[in-house]
Amino acid sequence: MKAPIWKWQKEREALIRKMLEYFAKFQCIITDRYHSTIFSQIVNTPVANSRSD
Repeated sequence: MKAPIWKWQKEREALIRKMLEYFAKFQCIITDRYHSTIFSQIVNTPVANSRSD
């Protein structure tokens, strides 16, 4: 079941902030996902992209 859109609009800033704080805890992120790369770069955590096939 998806959350209602109003809930996302109301809580999105806190959810994004929480995710950025999570990514900031690591010395390096290894990922094959675009959003993980972006979050890592925002918080200046080194990132290594792996290839996903």
